[in-house]
Amino acid sequence: MFTNGQLDKGHINYDSDTGRIQVEGGNLHYCFDIMNYEFIKCNIMGELTQCDIFQSDVKSANLLSCNLYQGTQVNGSKIGSCYVNKSCVSTNCYVHGIDGVYSGRMNNGIFREGKYTKEAIFKDTEIIDSTKERLKERQDHLKHKKSELDAILAETEKEELALIAKSKKYKDLIEDRLVAAYNRIRHNVKNGLAVVPIERGASGGSFFTIPPQVQMEIASRKKIITDEHSGRILVDEVLANEQKAKMAKLFAKI
Repeated sequence: MFTNGQLDKGHINYDSDTGRIQVEGGNLHYCFDIMNYEFIKCNIMGELTQCDIFQSDVKSANLLSCNLYQGTQVNGSKIGSCYVNKSCVSTNCYVHGIDGVYSGRMNNGIFREGKYTKEAIFKDTEIIDSTKERLKERQDHLKHKKSELDAILAETEKEELALIAKSKKYKDLIEDRLVAAYNRIRHNVKNGLAVVPIERGASGGSFFTIPPQVQMEIASRKKIITDEHSGRILVDEVLANEQKAKMAKLFAKI
């Protein structure tokens, strides 16, 4: 503390309740690499991180993830991702950091980002609401992506309607319990694929390796076999390619 903070007076105590070293009534002419301390009624300059500051005067400082309480005065400093109590005042300061919460009074400074409460008071302060800026950017991006998706859906609408009609036709030819199981699988998986092929010895969608004996059983097409990891119905790659070719012919006629 004496070296990194140039402390020339004050009392140092260890607080067993908080597990932190307390400095009371100290003059710290320039701090660097000071972290996890408590300062009470001190005069502070320099860089502090994750410190609690009470009833102190802070000047020309860079505060990061600190908590300011009990009328602490901050002048000409950067306040990054800090909590500032309503009793505190900052003058000619730059407040930034999206994790910060500001409830105090601010004079002649710049509030760049963070949350300010209804108790905060700003006088001659420039407030740059970057949260709204980021929200607008994301909304514009979402709008652009939605328009792209709508264009894709419009292009594939005819194919989708044709597949829905085929699906309804084949459902009438399949046992109800199997149709119910198929629908349940579709709703439980992320991409809605209830039937997937084996690709390079693994289940499509989950990529877990399928034992050779199980692959042979699937290729024989004598019974329905599901992937034990994803629950999807497995088919051999030849059958999958045959069905893709049939779908391509169907779409070509639309």
